[in-house]
Amino acid sequence: MQLTRVGVDLAKQVFQVHGVDRAGRPVWCKRLKRSRWIAELERAAEPGAEIGWKLVAALTTGPGFCRAKVTG
Repeated sequence: MQLTRVGVDLAKQVFQVHGVDRAGRPVWCKRLKRSRWIAELERAAEPGAEIGWKLVAALTTGPGFCRAKVTG
């Protein structure tokens, strides 16, 4: 199973991470510690996968959303 899109809800210590496959089916839902989430994504996401994460006011001037791509 390879993830093509991943959504991340950032928090201080634990992140909620959700992923979908090529068909758009939810196939991955994990609660990960800050120290582990990047390593987990590197194993599960295919090259070119889109990653979106929620930003909170503490990190920006207001609520927002960012996107990134996994590179091979």
